Amino acid sequence: MQILKQLHGLEIAEYIALIATLISLLVGIFTELWLFPLLFLSITVVLNILNRLRFQMIQRKRMAAMGKKLQQQLHSEIQSLTPNYTPPPPIVAAASPNDLDDVILATVTESLSSIEQSVKTIIQYLNAHTLPERMEKLENLCQTLQAEIVELKGQDLKVAPQNSVPNYEIPIISVKIADDLVVASPQWHYCRCLTQHSEAVSGLRIHPLEPYLISSSWDQTVKIWEIETGNLKNSHNVHAQGVLALALYQNESDFILATGGFDQTIKQWLLSASGELDLKSTLTAHTGSIHGLALLGDRLVSVSYDQTVKQWEKATGELICSSFDPSGAIYAVAVHSQENLIISGGGDGKISFWRGETGEFCGSLSGNLSSVGAIALSPDGQTVAAGCVDGSIKLWQIDHEKLTSEAKIKPIRCLNAHQGHVKALMFSPDGQFLYSGGADGNLRLWHSRQDKAVKTLTIEDNSTPRLDGILSLALSFDGMYLIAGTTQGTIHVWQK
Repeated sequence: MQILKQLHGLEIAEYIALIATLISLLVGIFTELWLFPLLFLSITVVLNILNRLRFQMIQRKRMAAMGKKLQQQLHSEIQSLTPNYTPPPPIVAAASPNDLDDVILATVTESLSSIEQSVKTIIQYLNAHTLPERMEKLENLCQTLQAEIVELKGQDLKVAPQNSVPNYEIPIISVKIADDLVVASPQWHYCRCLTQHSEAVSGLRIHPLEPYLISSSWDQTVKIWEIETGNLKNSHNVHAQGVLALALYQNESDFILATGGFDQTIKQWLLSASGELDLKSTLTAHTGSIHGLALLGDRLVSVSYDQTVKQWEKATGELICSSFDPSGAIYAVAVHSQENLIISGGGDGKISFWRGETGEFCGSLSGNLSSVGAIALSPDGQTVAAGCVDGSIKLWQIDHEKLTSEAKIKPIRCLNAHQGHVKALMFSPDGQFLYSGGADGNLRLWHSRQDKAVKTLTIEDNSTPRLDGILSLALSFDGMYLIAGTTQGTIHVWQK
């Protein structure tokens, strides 16, 4: 009786249904009546699914409570270390020896604030990831933060006498650009909405020669549109499950469309000038859903939930190499053609670099604890931007000569970009502007010298009380069309 009291009602019902199934099976063997066994078996399966969902909800609540406890402990320790003084005004010039104490104190305060902000993102990370094995990695991150706090606490903040030579270097203080800096941003005018997809639009590509827009969707289709009129030209069912990734490239005189989906396959399609698709090959080496496709030289690069980065020969579809990322599932990819590098990011917030052709791990970027949903590389190859699940965009300045597996390259800027996931990032061809799309339904335009968006384009839909999240972006080669795909299956087009 004590055991029955500890069981939930759904669990008791599942056990009863299981016993009834076994009894009805025995009866069915002698009577050859199989209706009741099938009925009880169906009830048992439904109860089992309900119990699994209930258990997942319990696990989520436990993990969230554990994360809050960790945050409270670290927050109280950080507060106890905060210096009791008024921070000096921002320093915009090189510090003199008389100002060394203010410089170092300001640097320590900034470091403490950065650590506290990083700890807050742990809770947001927990809300997005419910797998219990992630807790061990979060605890390791918390231990690293505690070690940094201890290191900061042990720093000697005394100022060296003026007639002596300090045994440390003066910290480099970055100068923040004024938020009210006037920047001439492109003027976009909303022109149309395309509504033929029934589910989220995961990818957008523009044909370099034909006036076509190509879109992929979770509704298992690829659609081809006339970009100037918005007319639907062709629609093709390309996967057995939703399409998550899209790439377009030219192979000799032919154009090839590559698609990747939930069904763990990559398909290469021959795209005709009239918009017809003919299946060329199917690539099946992944064991997880395909979340990103990119082009690097004569190779097609794919990233997957199975934690691998794979490189394929575009012409034959042959697998060249596969790289495993132990930090977790991979959701985003970008490539640096000049340096022959692949950049990937995923569930644990790590930005990793891999060598083209060999798949060798080259290094990673530090300073991010939030899951990465989008990556963009500036045209000059010097700036990496990552869109995160906490709504931020982090930017790193890359010195490829110093990029090693031991190097710790920290962000040069963090933009508070969106409310919710940042799932789409794209640099303008001149590298001056960064476009971002978020779950809040806003498309924002950022200038390289500002920390605030210079323009916000909002997708409004009167048929629903909430805004449609943006999942994909595209910019036409002539810079005349800006296009966004949403989680509700709509495609929105702006024109200069």
